[in-house]
Amino acid sequence: DVPSAKKLSALRDILAEYPGGFPVAIFLDLPGGRTATLEPDISWTINPTSECLMKIEALCGRNTVSYTLKNEGIYGDPKRNRRRYIPRD
Repeated sequence: DVPSAKKLSALRDILAEYPGGFPVAIFLDLPGGRTATLEPDISWTINPTSECLMKIEALCGRNTVSYTLKNEGIYGDPKRNRRRYIPRD
């Protein structure tokens, strides 16, 4: 289901409530099995608290939020850890 302008506006409002240091990318599932990626301006960085993630899932649906942590190792080797937020019932 393609999000409406109203839903994207509500998402923007939620993200604005949690400023921080993590950049945001939004992946939209489109009809025909296609995916669109929105990468907002670098000024759109958030603090992905559990409250923030729960608000996004309340808006977009259960299990729709995931994030990737990038960590520089001791010798500068990038390590990527994929985390999936799963809310508690």
